[in-house]
Parts: sequence; C-alpha cells; structure tokens
Amino acid sequence: MVGLCPFHSEKTPSFHVHPDRGFFKCFGCGVGGDVITFVQKLENAAFGDAVRMLAAKAGVELEPENPHAQRARSEREAIYEANRIAAAYFARL
Repeated sequence: MVGLCPFHSEKTPSFHVHPDRGFFKCFGCGVGGDVITFVQKLENAAFGDAVRMLAAKAGVELEPENPHAQRARSEREAIYEANRIAAAYFARL
C-alpha cells in the first residue's frame, strides 16, 4: 500500500506499507519500522505505551508487570538516561 507520509509534508505518496511482511517505510523522510514503531512515532509514545495501545485496540489483555521486573526496568531506564546525559555533556566538551 502506498500513501502520503504522516510524519512529514509531501505532495506525492512515498509512504509504503507492507502488511504481509509487517513493516512500513517512507522513502521521503526515511522513517521505517514495524507497527509498534509506527504507533510510537505517531503518538509520541514509549514502547510499553505503544504496546498497551495496540493490545487494547486488538482486544488483547496484557498481564500486569510484576513489581520486581518493574523496579529493574525503572533502574535500567534511569541508568540509560544518565548515560545519555553524560554522553551529551562530553560531546559538548
């Protein structure tokens, strides 16, 4: 399927969706990925939020995350954020 890209302004279609292969690609702006990536970019959502949105739309009930796994994920995300800030700081220097 081909159409106008929802991520940038264009007059001629350059956005391709391949449902049988499970991905999309815009040859105008270069954005591409799977359905989760599409929802993340379109809704400006995190991975988990995009998965929850898709699950709700498909009528799939997700199991709640156990507290131990949630804490480990939160710690990992904090470490990634600290590394991103440190990398930006050192890049500026």
